[in-house]
Amino acid sequence: MGLLNSVFGPAEPKPKQSNEMSPAKTLAHQIAAKVIGEMSLSAFTDKQIIQLMDAGIELFEKEPARVSLQAPCIIYGDIHGNLPYFLKFFSHGHVEPQILKLLPPNSNLLFLGDYVDRGDFSLELVALLVSLKVLFPNKVILLRGNHEVESTNRNYTFYTEVETKRTDFDSVYQACNKLFTKLPLCAVISNTFLCMHGGLPRPECWDALMGDNFEKPQSDGEIDDSNLYLDVLWSDVTNDANKLRLYKKYEPDMAMQGDWSNYRFNQWCNAGIEFNDDFVEKFCNRFPNIRGVFRAHRHEEKGHKINKGRTVCTVFSSPNYVEDAKYSGTALKLSADLKRLHFTVNVGQKAASAHLHNFNIGHTVQATWAKLVNGGQLVQHIANSQVGMALINGTSQLALPSAAPPAATAKAGGGSVCGRERLELLSDMDELESLHSSMTGAAADIGGGESDDENIESVAMVDSFGDQVENALDKRVSIRTKAMDNILLVLHKHCIPDNVLKWRCPIAEIIEKNLKRTSEEAVRACSLAALISLQLGVDIEDEMCAVLEVMRQICADASAGEAVRASCAQAIGICVYLSVESRGHRFAALQTLKNVWVGMKPTGTDGTSLFSSAIASWALLLERFEPSFITAAIDEVQPKMCAFLESTTVEARISAGEALATVFEIAVKSLGDDFRFRNHAELARLLGDLALDSSKQRAKRDKKLQRMTFRQLNDVLAVDSSTLTTALAQQQQQQQQHYRPCRPVLLTTVRFNGQRETLTVQGCHAKLLYDAMCQLLQSDLNRHLTSNEVLRELFDLGPVLNEDEPQKLTKAQKSERLSQFGEQQKQRNISRSKGRSKKMGGKHDFDDD
Repeated sequence: MGLLNSVFGPAEPKPKQSNEMSPAKTLAHQIAAKVIGEMSLSAFTDKQIIQLMDAGIELFEKEPARVSLQAPCIIYGDIHGNLPYFLKFFSHGHVEPQILKLLPPNSNLLFLGDYVDRGDFSLELVALLVSLKVLFPNKVILLRGNHEVESTNRNYTFYTEVETKRTDFDSVYQACNKLFTKLPLCAVISNTFLCMHGGLPRPECWDALMGDNFEKPQSDGEIDDSNLYLDVLWSDVTNDANKLRLYKKYEPDMAMQGDWSNYRFNQWCNAGIEFNDDFVEKFCNRFPNIRGVFRAHRHEEKGHKINKGRTVCTVFSSPNYVEDAKYSGTALKLSADLKRLHFTVNVGQKAASAHLHNFNIGHTVQATWAKLVNGGQLVQHIANSQVGMALINGTSQLALPSAAPPAATAKAGGGSVCGRERLELLSDMDELESLHSSMTGAAADIGGGESDDENIESVAMVDSFGDQVENALDKRVSIRTKAMDNILLVLHKHCIPDNVLKWRCPIAEIIEKNLKRTSEEAVRACSLAALISLQLGVDIEDEMCAVLEVMRQICADASAGEAVRASCAQAIGICVYLSVESRGHRFAALQTLKNVWVGMKPTGTDGTSLFSSAIASWALLLERFEPSFITAAIDEVQPKMCAFLESTTVEARISAGEALATVFEIAVKSLGDDFRFRNHAELARLLGDLALDSSKQRAKRDKKLQRMTFRQLNDVLAVDSSTLTTALAQQQQQQQQHYRPCRPVLLTTVRFNGQRETLTVQGCHAKLLYDAMCQLLQSDLNRHLTSNEVLRELFDLGPVLNEDEPQKLTKAQKSERLSQFGEQQKQRNISRSKGRSKKMGGKHDFDDD
C-alpha cells in the first residue's frame, strides 16, 4: 500500500454523500408523490405551488433554447392535462416504472410540449413534470408547445381550471406562464435526431434554428412576431406531396414564394407552415448530421404516425383527445444505438387496438411478421379492463428477424440516400396494417356496441376529410378508390359544408379526373358531384359548371356504358337543380337530357335505367324555366313521352308516366288552370287502361306496381285542370282534419328527427325531387333532412332545430298520432281474429266426433 502511494500518490478521499435534500427537492418530492397517488394538489397552498414553479424557472433559465441529450430516451407528445392516462405509461412495468416511486429513470425523458388545456388535470400535470425536473434535472427535458403560450391557454381551459382550483389563481397562473417562457424550444438526440413540438421552420430560419446564437423568446409577444418561433411551435407535416401542389394551383396567395415549392402557410392553425418529405430532405442535406425529426402537435388515430418519406415521426401521448375514444396515445423509446424504436400504445376507452411495435432505424428491414405472442391474452385484457384501456406487457411483442447487414440492405432497396442514412421504418407496412386491422376487429367484437364504434369511426373520418381528398388524387388505384369511398361515406352521413367549401377546388378536380377513368370510378365521381351540390348548394356553382360539361359529354356519348351514362344523367339533374343558377348552363343540361331519352326507342329492354334517369332529370329541371319555354318544350316532346307509356319494360312506363304528370303540374302552375294537353282525352284513357291492366303476358309484380302507380297518376291527370291548383291545399287541410279526400292527389308524409318533424311531399314535382334524394342518400336521408340546410330549404322545413330543445306536439299532431295508433290496433285485432278462426276451424285427432 505504501508503494502504491509513493508511485501514484495518496488516494483522493471519497466525498461524503448526504441523504438530505434541498428544500426545493423536498417540496418537489412531496408534490410529485401526492399527484401520483391522488391526482390532486389540494394539500398544498398556492404559495407552495409558486415556489415549485420558481425552482423550475431557476433550472430552465440555465438551459439553452436547443438542448442536447443522449439516447436511450423516451419521447412523449401532447398530453393536454390527461393525467390519468399519462400515469398508465409508468404502470405495470411498461415505461420506466420507477418514476412512480420517484426513483431516477434509466433513460432520459423528453416531453415535446402541450401539457395544458382540454384535459381536467392540466395544473396537476404541470406540477408533476416540474417536480420531476427538479428531482432529476439531467434526466427530464421539457420543451415548449403552442399551448404553453399565455395568449393560447387563456382562451382554452387552463386559465379556467386554475381559477376554479386555486384561491390566488392569478398568481399561480402567472407563475406557470412565466415558467413556460423559460422552456427550451427544441432538442437534439445524440446529435442525430431533431425534436420539437410543431415542426421545421421556413428555410430562411434554418441557420438561426441550428446556429449557436439560437435563443429563447424574451416574451410571448415575440412569438407572435417571429416566424422562427411560430414555425417551431405551430408547423405541421403533410404525408402527400399532392397537397402542396394543390395549394399552389388553387390558392397561390397562400403558397410561399421563391424556389421552395414544398411548403406553404399553415392555414388550419393560421400560424407556422405545412411541409412535405422533400422539405425535410432538403433540411437534412443542409445539416448532414440530422437524420430525422420527432414532433408532436397532431393527434393520430394510433397515437403515432410515420410519414411516407420515413423522415418524420409524429407522436401524440393523450388518448381520447377531444372526447374521441377512437384515438390512442403513444410513448416512443429510442434505443442507445439509434437503431430501434419501441412504441408503447396507451389505448383509450372503446379503442379497438393495443399493440407494441419494434422499428429499425437507419436501414430497411425485410420483415416477416411471425405471430403475436399472447395475442389472445391481449384481446382478453382489453375486454376485461375496468378503466377502458390496456397496455401490452413489455415482453409481448412481434417476432422480428435480426437486422440485415448494410450490404444486403442496400440490395433490397435500403441504405443511404443523398450520402446519409435516412430514417427508415419497416418495409413491410402493408402487413403491419393488416395485423392492426385484425386486432381492431377482434377487440371491437369483444367490446360490443357496433353503433358506438361506427359513430367513432365516422367522426374520425370527418376529422381526416382533408387527407381523404388528398389521397383521392393519388396515382395508385387502390388508394384512390378507397379514399373516394371514404369521402362518399362521410358526405352521406354528415353535413359538413364548411369542410367541403374549403376543399371544393380539389374535389372538383377529383370529379373531373375520375369521370375520364374506369366505369367504377366515373360512377363514384357522379355520386360525389351530387353530394357536394347537396352540401353547398349554389356556393359551388363556378366549380360545378366545369364538371357538368364533362358529364354532358359522357351522357351524350353512345359508346359509353349505360351505368355511367345513367349516373351522369341523374347527377346532372341534381347538380343543376341545386347548384346552377345560370340559364345557359341549365339550358345546355336540359337539351342534353332531352336528346338522350328522345333518341331512345320504346320497344326493347336495353337502356331502361338511362331512360329513367334522363327523363326524370329533364322533368325536374323543366320547372326552372319561363312559361314560354315550357310551352315549346311540351309541344315538342309530349307525344314522344306518351309513346313510352306503351314501352316494353314497366320501369320505362312508370318513368314516362311520372314525367308526364310532373310536366302537367308544372304547366298548370306556370300557364294557368285552363291548360290541357292536346291529346289530353286520349292520354287520360290510356292512363286508365294502365291503372287497370291485367294482361297475363306481364309479370304479377310488374302489374301490381304499375296499377298502384298509374292510379295515382291518373288522379292527377284526370282531375279537372281548373281545380288542380287548389287540390293540394284542400287535401292537406282535409288530412289535418282526419278526413280522406274523395280524389287524392300525390301526397307523401315522412316523419324524421326522432319523430319530432314531419315532411309533407305534395305534388308530382316534389315527389320526383324526393325520390331523387332517396336514391342518392338512401338510408341517410333522415340525417340530411334533420341537419342539411340546403335540403331543408328545398322542402320548406325551416331552420335546423336545436337538438337540446324537444319539440312540443300540436293538438292536431297529437290527434293524428292517436288516430294512427287506433288504426294500427284495429289491424292487429283483425289479424288476431283471423288467426283464432283458423285454429278453431281445424279438428285435432283427440277431438270428439
